[in-house]
Amino acid sequence: MIEKGQLQVDGTFQVQIDLGLQFDGYLTVPDLVHERSEITLSINNTARHLHQFTTVNLSVVDVLTKNSILQTTPNVKIRIGVSQGQGIFWFPWQKHILMYTDIIPLGKGYSITFVTNDFLGAAKRQYKTRFHNGTIQSIVEKIAIDNGLNYLVEPTQGSWSYIQSNQTDSDFLAKLAVRAVNNFGHGGFRYFVQDNVLHFHTLDYVATIRNASVFDLSGTKVVLSSRVQDAVDEGAPGVKVVGIDPYEGQVYAFESDPQKVPIHGNQSPDLQSLSKLIVGIHPSANRFDELKAMAQSEYDWARTDLLECVLTVEKGYPIQLNDIIRVTLNSASSSQSPWGGTYTVVAVSHVITKGTSVSTIKLQRGEFLVSNINRSRPADSISTSNYEAPGQPIDLSDISSSLSTKGPLDSFTDGRYVRAVVPTT
Repeated sequence: MIEKGQLQVDGTFQVQIDLGLQFDGYLTVPDLVHERSEITLSINNTARHLHQFTTVNLSVVDVLTKNSILQTTPNVKIRIGVSQGQGIFWFPWQKHILMYTDIIPLGKGYSITFVTNDFLGAAKRQYKTRFHNGTIQSIVEKIAIDNGLNYLVEPTQGSWSYIQSNQTDSDFLAKLAVRAVNNFGHGGFRYFVQDNVLHFHTLDYVATIRNASVFDLSGTKVVLSSRVQDAVDEGAPGVKVVGIDPYEGQVYAFESDPQKVPIHGNQSPDLQSLSKLIVGIHPSANRFDELKAMAQSEYDWARTDLLECVLTVEKGYPIQLNDIIRVTLNSASSSQSPWGGTYTVVAVSHVITKGTSVSTIKLQRGEFLVSNINRSRPADSISTSNYEAPGQPIDLSDISSSLSTKGPLDSFTDGRYVRAVVPTT
């Protein structure tokens, strides 16, 4: 029995695709056999689904071809199910747009591949010009409502004015994310669509806490990576935003605050002696509060990308974006590795084929977790930094659960669905 909040790795994936099409009275799309699905999700980016089927029914090919070509924006709905106990837990329906359909003749049949994107991908097709005024929170909530989405948006500081000038809603969200600061002065807002909910918040505002003892997971591969040098180029030592005001003839500079970054561990590289990233920008009508927010956000993103852990799990489970994973990595001495501890999920991909599924989960944080920073060191060993990471530790007990955005258990199917049952055992 899998306890609530734990990482389940032995489930059965199921995929349902509602194309909104009629097939001469058939309740479901006939004669389609599932071959492969690829599902890719990441923060600050669109969700991408690829679903491949084969068929010998030419009528099905004809209807799918017309649907892909003759509709300007063919809308579809997709949901993922995973077996839990004796039933199936269905994640809520996702609204997608059909980007393209590949149809390939195969001797006696056809291979049909659907590629879909969520709201963020669909939004890139619609350019808008409009004026926004208010908090960034209220602006993002309006964008969600305009696009038929629920929303989970963290309160933000300040009341500002923006012109969305011939920009898509997706591109405009990216512009707002780097300018948003919460009521604690934290930046680093991330945005994504999950469970038909537009998320726009910092990493510790909402998450589901999960446990993963990776060496207890059958077939799990682990890749641990240090991105310190790349992060240095991106602003991990600090960010200074310089604003030039041509009306006053003044130059203003604002620096990031390392104490206003949420941290997963307690030790990080000492980057204080390195040069800060300098960004020049002209102040807008929002004046200098905007520059302060940009300095903090750029720094937050760079700091939280110092360390990466990638888990590849043979029997996958649809882990959610922004989940916080407790990773247990035991060394040969049975003590906890400094690479262990909590990470935030920033990208997930699932590859589902006949009888198998593989999930790749990308985790990110900015610190090691060292149980004894002042450890002893032989006289002739290389000197390493015991620099204690600045910032504010994530309070796991204070994080809301993204489970509140999920719909009720539902295994009902009422027709017109491409249904693929793909066991992982």
